[in-house]
Amino acid sequence: MHRFLREPSGQVPEGNIDNGQRAGRERKDTGAEIVVDLVPLARVTSDQNRGQVANRFGCVPIEVIGGVVGHTRHTLDSRVGLDLHDGVGHELFREIERPREPLDLGCDGSDFDTGDFHVGTPIGFETDRVIMRQPHVADNEPAPAAHLAVERVTPMCHSGVEPFPRVSKVLVIVKTVFRILGVLLVAVTPLVADEPLGFWSFQPLRFTVPDVVHSDWPVNTIDRFILGRIEQARRQPTATANPPVLLRRICFDVSGLPPTPGQRERFLSDPRPDAWPRLVDRLLASPHMGERWGRHWLDVVRFAESYGFEHDLDNDNAYHFRDFVIRAFNDDMPFDRFVRWQLAGDELAVGDPLARMATGFLAAGVRNADIAKVRVEQERYDELDDLVNTVGTSLLGLSVGCARCHDHKFDPISQEEYYRFVAIFERTIRGEVQLSTGATSAAGVRPVLVSGEGLKPLPRLYNPGPAFYTKTWFLRRGDVKLKDHEVRPGYLDVLLSEGVTEKDFSGPKSSPADEKDQPTFRRSGLARWVTDAGRGGGHLLARVIVNRIWQHHFGRGLVATPNDFGEQGQRPSHPGLLDWLASELIRNGWRLKPIHRAVLNSATYRQAVLDRPQSEEDRSLFCGRAVRRLEAESIRDSLLVFGDRFDDRMFGPGSLDSGNPRRAVYFRVKRSQPDPLMALFDLPDTLQGTATRSTTIVSPQALALLNGPVVRRAAGSFARQLKQDRPRADLPTLVGELFVRAFGREASLEELAASVSFLEQQRASYRAMARRETVTRRSADQNGLVLDLTADGLEPGEVSRWADARSQRTGIVFRPRESGRPRLVVAATPTGRPAVAFGPKPTVLQADDNPNVEFGTGDFTVSVVFRMDPASANGTQILGKDSFSGDGTSYTGYFFHETKGHLRFSTRNLRKSKGPVNYLDSHGVIRRGRWHRATAVRAKGVVKLFLDQALSPDRTLVEPAPTNVDNDVPLKLGLIDEHISGAFHGALAEVRLYRRALSDEQVQLLHARQGREYLGDEPVDPLELALVDLCQAVFCLNEFLYIE
Repeated sequence: MHRFLREPSGQVPEGNIDNGQRAGRERKDTGAEIVVDLVPLARVTSDQNRGQVANRFGCVPIEVIGGVVGHTRHTLDSRVGLDLHDGVGHELFREIERPREPLDLGCDGSDFDTGDFHVGTPIGFETDRVIMRQPHVADNEPAPAAHLAVERVTPMCHSGVEPFPRVSKVLVIVKTVFRILGVLLVAVTPLVADEPLGFWSFQPLRFTVPDVVHSDWPVNTIDRFILGRIEQARRQPTATANPPVLLRRICFDVSGLPPTPGQRERFLSDPRPDAWPRLVDRLLASPHMGERWGRHWLDVVRFAESYGFEHDLDNDNAYHFRDFVIRAFNDDMPFDRFVRWQLAGDELAVGDPLARMATGFLAAGVRNADIAKVRVEQERYDELDDLVNTVGTSLLGLSVGCARCHDHKFDPISQEEYYRFVAIFERTIRGEVQLSTGATSAAGVRPVLVSGEGLKPLPRLYNPGPAFYTKTWFLRRGDVKLKDHEVRPGYLDVLLSEGVTEKDFSGPKSSPADEKDQPTFRRSGLARWVTDAGRGGGHLLARVIVNRIWQHHFGRGLVATPNDFGEQGQRPSHPGLLDWLASELIRNGWRLKPIHRAVLNSATYRQAVLDRPQSEEDRSLFCGRAVRRLEAESIRDSLLVFGDRFDDRMFGPGSLDSGNPRRAVYFRVKRSQPDPLMALFDLPDTLQGTATRSTTIVSPQALALLNGPVVRRAAGSFARQLKQDRPRADLPTLVGELFVRAFGREASLEELAASVSFLEQQRASYRAMARRETVTRRSADQNGLVLDLTADGLEPGEVSRWADARSQRTGIVFRPRESGRPRLVVAATPTGRPAVAFGPKPTVLQADDNPNVEFGTGDFTVSVVFRMDPASANGTQILGKDSFSGDGTSYTGYFFHETKGHLRFSTRNLRKSKGPVNYLDSHGVIRRGRWHRATAVRAKGVVKLFLDQALSPDRTLVEPAPTNVDNDVPLKLGLIDEHISGAFHGALAEVRLYRRALSDEQVQLLHARQGREYLGDEPVDPLELALVDLCQAVFCLNEFLYIE
């Protein structure tokens, strides 16, 4: 469908339609009564007639169930005053508009061979009419759309034929309800302006700084725009927030980190009147600024380090684009160059490694690694569609991808223009090149994921077709089987100044179409057009990026739909301010830091939070500060900072290790494996760009904060740091220091008293627990302990027999197999304790069949102190009693197994491909060359895995069915099945086996004892444990998770 223009007159013009029925009638000027017709059957087979139909009915049609299209019949003067893009109505509207198939309802008719525009009503209808009544509010003012009421539905019979055949009354009711719903949605749909090319976002930048009454409040021009609107609404801005609140706010906004003690002391003790601007300058100069704001840009461009789909293959060299983005924001690279390099850095800055890294922007999307032969060309168009849609939304704020199957229903983007845009990237593919990463030695040259032309394409699991096609076709309904005509590269006409063509942006040379290996320089022309504020899309680009800056400083953009500056998006709340900021950006050479500086120094930014719930009007006026929850990365990074475990190293490859102390921005972004804690706090989906993150409040967030191992470890580090910094402090002093570090303020008297009381109670509890440790261990030894292996007492050299003092009673004795014998290492642990070393060749100890190591579906506990050799391979099998049929259809038992740097414990009972298989993989990472403590507990079908400090379970799993782990194979150390490639290469210092489930407290005490005996850990201080509990409680408070 084409751009729909409203007919200015009250008469709706007529047009020819196939069934000869009269579709247009004179508009009834009923004042507050709105007449909406359901259009009769009509088929339009040409673009010209489609435009006639659009003009005849005077608005955008909406297709609903049954092929019925409704059209409002009122003019702009009496349009319904509801913004459909705010609230439930918008979601319902989008739900109805969503295609039922990969094709679009707007262009899919009953004729699937031609794709003709088809609108239908049931046979016998001429039309249906719905009368909606608007209550009278004031002269010439319609009521809010929420007050619209459907007064009557009038079916208009044709030639005396009943509107519906004699069918079920239920079906009649259902059809009628859906028709009324469709009509209501049409009636409240924002109408396209008289001239779409005159839409606000396509116009040149223009603004007038308003005059204000209270001229003493504004600090800069931003405040004049904000105050002007506030005064128009007869409101007042709020007072300035207090300094500690402002410090915490700006530190998180600019760097994503809480204020350090040094920052707090320097700012709060600075008496100079320019203390705030000085703080702003220091934070903008911090390298953490690029990490914080680079993360925002990575959200928008859907950056990830894997390709998605079912295989989700990794790309180990994608992180260089992330590093480029961080460097660019820290260096305040002009934003127009930042954009140009991402689109065509290889063409515009030949020889510059950073410019080449920037093209990783084009390679950041999903990529199917396994394509059927018949899908190769369709997948290529899908890949290009993802690219075009990302370019459109991230840079221009336009949903260009909506024109893939038809002309854009709302914005002036035709389907022809869409495919011309696609043709720009016709030969652009992903590949890897060797680039210097900044080092001066040859070691600084590494493979980097880039995009461009003439590259060797990345491999696929199955790749039967070409990486690209030399022609771009206009596809009817976006289907590669429906090629219409070849298209040439081009831009969006709406963003081309009068008299300007694509040739005005082309580079100095281009290659003939048949020269596949030669660059076309199409992307460099696109880059020039996008950033040209006078002749191309630069003015819109500037609006989009300054709106994103405003959005992340205030939680809401001046345009509340930051990825949609078109007709479906919301209008700017302060259009003059938006254009002023965009003009300032261009005037300052496209540098972003001056815009940040102006925003942060404004009185608007420094407002306090309202002392009442913030209304929608408050939010749109920016009257008062909104309370915002920290983003997932800031929550996780804050935990590290408070515990003094924060590793501030920048750049380089990421990690999937949730215990990694580096900033969250350096986590490896794997589409199918997000970080568990950050995913709970709305880490964005990377399948498509995210302009605004969701902020959900769900119970798993509270559970993760109360029981999560990452939070518990952070609380432990925080508590130890507090005690180390204040070794002789009393309880009130410790609590006061905790509040200052966590919240940037002093604790109140009530908070101080409650916290001290809590510490005293917990300290007393842990003292009692420590006294019970000896009793607990003796009880455990006498109650269910069937195996307690240590290397004490073994002779140096090869180990021919390993047993404990219970072996005469239990009969559990381990002996080597014929393949090789492990050996004793006398001083293997950090405390000089001995251990049994396995590997590098397969060396296995196994026990004879014994009922004491068989647990059926009952409770049991397995504990081990182990170390993996630095040279050990992935997939090491540590110990277990597990049977394997060889064909993968049957295996039963339990085992410990290292996989990809994590520890796995499993219970399984698969027989002939049927039965439960339960895998529990640790969050914590197994580091080669380091000693670890691991305990697995099964209690009434609930399996828990504890790792190292064991302050809480690392992972928990509920067996979906009772799992019988008994089998006829022996318990083995150093191997679990007959695949010797996974044999253990490392050392065991202790192995324990219980015929019962240890409690969490008992496991904690067990690991504490193991840490002292084997790793040299200091005895656990009851006060430190109590502080850990208090720190974890603080991490659960809203004041920690939210900023004012």
